[in-house]
Amino acid sequence: MIDLMDATIEEAIIHRVGNKSRNEDLHLSEKSLKPDAELESALLKYFFHPFYKDNTVHEFFHEEDISLNEMLKHIDNMQSGDLSFLSGSKKISKLLYRITTHPNILTGELFISVINGVKFKSRKRKILGIFKSERKSNFIELDSDPKNIKANVVTGLDLENLDKGALIFLDSKKPTLLVYNSRGIDSHYWNNSFLGCRPINDDDLKTKHCLDACLNFTKKIADQFESKNDVIKFNNKFTEYFQEAGNFDPSEFAQRTGLNNEQEQALYSHLDNYQNNHAINFKNGFKISEDRLKKLDKRLQSTIKLDTHIELKIDIKSQLPEKNIEKGFDKKRNMHFYKIYFNEELN
Repeated sequence: MIDLMDATIEEAIIHRVGNKSRNEDLHLSEKSLKPDAELESALLKYFFHPFYKDNTVHEFFHEEDISLNEMLKHIDNMQSGDLSFLSGSKKISKLLYRITTHPNILTGELFISVINGVKFKSRKRKILGIFKSERKSNFIELDSDPKNIKANVVTGLDLENLDKGALIFLDSKKPTLLVYNSRGIDSHYWNNSFLGCRPINDDDLKTKHCLDACLNFTKKIADQFESKNDVIKFNNKFTEYFQEAGNFDPSEFAQRTGLNNEQEQALYSHLDNYQNNHAINFKNGFKISEDRLKKLDKRLQSTIKLDTHIELKIDIKSQLPEKNIEKGFDKKRNMHFYKIYFNEELN
């Protein structure tokens, strides 16, 4: 869904944000970063890597009045020209520093960048990126002298370990954003206090949550099944519905998935609790998001792990596994077994 083939960094700067509760300082840079082609490529990979996994779109909000959202105010002023990129980046950094008061929040570098040509949902977008780096890694650096190769330990950033990030789409009347946070315990600090954002309650979000709720329900009652294969077959009832229905209709959901009365009551109770806990509502139904189903494809491979160091990987999208797997018990060996039917081995 994100394509960086034509992406370029228009402007970028790095500030360092300390923790006020530990008497750490805020260090503001005075000059923008001018990355060469190699550094630009590395930065783009670092910035965007976590956003390939989840593209949940968020919106800016404020409990009282959207005009009081401080982050949105800075973005609007940068867009209108009332704030330069340098001045705007400093104000954003000062906002983050001001709310960095919990002792568990880590010090880190704050990258702020304007990025052009990012393709998102088949459309090229202009983005204001805000990224925080907290964890450093050690790397072995090799000397390039072929006659006397030396090795040194250097500290730097792992390109696949961004800690926090936000991609703010600037080319629309109402800015929206994607958000990433590697530490769930910091979500209120990053999402609410700093960015002032929340997921947009649309069909895409409802599909995501409803799928998660159903798959979590299967995990919750997994011990009621005789085998892992039975769990997979039960999960199949949900995934088949979402792939075939087009629209989620709660009145027909249990019937079309073939649940018995006890399972139906337990499922609807679970869905009610899930909706209350996640401030989401799919009681009125919704259009099932095709984008979410594409992401579901990557989750629907289940693994049966056995104590004999054997793993069976099963694609639960297919209806074939339940027909081609049998579970039994060998009295002579006093062991369980799986019998698998197939036509030919695939390389």
